Amino acid sequence: MKLTKRHTDALADIDNDNLNDQVAAFTENVKRNADAVQSNLEGSQFGEFDVVFSALSFNYSWKLYAARRIRAENEDVLTEEAHHAFDELINALELFGPAREHFKALYFQWALIDLSRTMLYASIPALPTVVAGVVYLEPSLFPGTVFGVRTLSWW
Repeated sequence: MKLTKRHTDALADIDNDNLNDQVAAFTENVKRNADAVQSNLEGSQFGEFDVVFSALSFNYSWKLYAARRIRAENEDVLTEEAHHAFDELINALELFGPAREHFKALYFQWALIDLSRTMLYASIPALPTVVAGVVYLEPSLFPGTVFGVRTLSWW
């Protein structure tokens, strides 16, 4: 999420130190968290857990709450341009939730596909082994007992 010069200029005309401090702290928090996620994503390949973990570590719901709260508390002070900037930010944060859930679903699908492949590959040598065991260990091939123990048990 890029904060453009237009977004920062939207609040430049407002002479309210409390609002400016809130927005500066909020903006720094958003930028710091977005930069951390971006650095985690660099070098990550789609389908790996690093991608999902980066999406999960971006606390968009708190940022969404904070943006709405700042806008609501300062409704009377904000200009039309500042309202528009807050609306754009809130819309971008609202879209992050469904996108994050989509990436989680894709990751779990890929993990299940990998698990299914592994189980299939493991079953290929297991199937002939079981068939050979059933054929070889046919109880009628080893009748009788030795010292009271069935002969089949010694094999």
